[in-house]
Amino acid sequence: TIVGVAITQSGTADILRLYDGASQVVTVDDQGNVGINSTIPTAKLDVDGHTNLDNVSIAGVSTFASNVHLLDNDKLQIGGSVGTVDGLELYHDGSNSYISETGTGGLIIDAPNTIFQDGKKVVLGTDSDVQLYHDNSHGYISNSTGNLRIQSDALRLRSLTGGENYLKADVNGTVQLYYDNSLKLSTAGWGVQVTGISKVIDATDASGATNNFTAGTDSDLKIYHNN
Repeated sequence: TIVGVAITQSGTADILRLYDGASQVVTVDDQGNVGINSTIPTAKLDVDGHTNLDNVSIAGVSTFASNVHLLDNDKLQIGGSVGTVDGLELYHDGSNSYISETGTGGLIIDAPNTIFQDGKKVVLGTDSDVQLYHDNSHGYISNSTGNLRIQSDALRLRSLTGGENYLKADVNGTVQLYYDNSLKLSTAGWGVQVTGISKVIDATDASGATNNFTAGTDSDLKIYHNN
């Protein structure tokens, strides 16, 4: 094998230094670390300045001391294999930013808290149909298409601390309404049970056409007060 250039040194000084005038631009130190615009390289490749890399495969841990700048539509791909699209992609298309899971799995966010600042929304649906947000005063769940459905076999609405119940609802069971954490109305297979006093406000006319208590299939019994 023919070697074009071989440099040997037996001390602890740099093996190679290249200069542009008085500026040291390339350094190979005694440990084999290569510095480009870095006179004291601290890694096998230590580059100080902008670097254009094409099709780079990195094995192991990489540490970046400053920004990594990708141009619009250039993607940071994580996972899968080189040349395939079957992992996580992060990119900006000139208008919007994207986090895309291109494989067969899901996108899992594992953190103590995921924080959206006031006025920033979680938007769901192609047409932004569902929005979750806080506006510095109140929290909102907004739905603009179809029904807003909360599906559960055991639904509970409670106070902020969880100490008071507003509503309880169980599949194939009762629905209960509370006032000041005191049960006032509950449903059962035979009907409705009211705990406490039931009031009907004054009827609006002498016949009791409105605001009345009615019993019987044909409303045969009517109880009301017309003021």
